[in-house]
Amino acid sequence: MMNQKREIKDQSTAAGDNLEDPFPFNETIRMESDICGGADPLLLDALENPQNIRRVVQEGIILAGGAVAILLQVAAPGVARGVDEHSNFAYRPVDRLRTTMTYIYCMAFGTREEKRIVVKMVHMAHASVNGPGYSADDPTLQLWVAATLYAVGTGLYQRIFGNMDEETAEALYREYAILAVSLRVRPEMWPANRKAFWKYWDHQIATLKITEYAERVAKDLLYNTKAPLRVRAVLPLV
Repeated sequence: MMNQKREIKDQSTAAGDNLEDPFPFNETIRMESDICGGADPLLLDALENPQNIRRVVQEGIILAGGAVAILLQVAAPGVARGVDEHSNFAYRPVDRLRTTMTYIYCMAFGTREEKRIVVKMVHMAHASVNGPGYSADDPTLQLWVAATLYAVGTGLYQRIFGNMDEETAEALYREYAILAVSLRVRPEMWPANRKAFWKYWDHQIATLKITEYAERVAKDLLYNTKAPLRVRAVLPLV
């Protein structure tokens, strides 16, 4: 897993330091109140036409990174225990993938009202997911989940289609913030630019811990014996 942080990084992050305003939402958006079911309307206005993230997530090849993202997510103990104790992941792996991708596609392609509805549905689903030492609404866990979606998705995209220029890569990074801040992550928690993001990423990778809950989820993902045969054949891909 330690190698993962280097393999999926952008080839360069220097340009992020030179941008005048790497994350313009920080000064104008606050998430203290539960607006629109958790999504700040100012943020949804700012990202109503996110061309860069659309170009990435519309590619079907991104689905091939699903298993990598999930394994990274459950390496965070709180995420792993929540998934293990509150999800029927082993029986419905494709449904879980569809739910995650519905959220991502809606944030990228949906109207403002559609985004409100989907975010509210996610919050309702997360409301009962809590237990000793974890909560699905914990912003630090939500930040990590969103970070894995950005790192894996953009890393895979650039491996297939080539590296982006610095301006496009930084713009795409800013747009990916919506996957985090729509789910109770305060805007200032999303690292200000890609250089700050990879510093956060390296710290997280160094402190992750594989628990018994993570091992069970990984086994269900990679060696699922309960799903139909046609699903099991492609589980390592999703």
